[in-house]
Amino acid sequence: MTDTPTRTTVLHRGVPIGVGDLKADDFMARGDFDALAAYEALRPIVREAQRAADNFGFLPPDGGVVGGIDAAGEAAGDAADALYARVADELELRDIAGALIPCDWIELWDADRGFSLMAGVRTSSAPVHAVREQPTQGNDARA
Repeated sequence: MTDTPTRTTVLHRGVPIGVGDLKADDFMARGDFDALAAYEALRPIVREAQRAADNFGFLPPDGGVVGGIDAAGEAAGDAADALYARVADELELRDIAGALIPCDWIELWDADRGFSLMAGVRTSSAPVHAVREQPTQGNDARA
């Protein structure tokens, strides 16, 4: 990707949930997206995870942003985060031609008209990550 915005579709399990312009710089890409109808099923999951993050990992009762710092709030925050993580792992980005935009991760932030997105974009053309070999033990690295 270049630093020129790229028209992008966000998909969840192959279903488009939003369209927008994605702009990449270095290893990150960002953009604001207009939500499509399918996003409405994910909106509560994204919002609950955001609410937990806003409360430092705790999920307060009754839609609040404070007051969840207890065992129940911590468990609820963990559950909201785990559910969101499963959804985020199922997201993908496609350009206007339908080609996959390789990403290491994608994060959503819900907004009034849609959502914002940040992604770790792969700049290498390799289909897999490089594996770092462990050094051998002992005095002779050739052994």
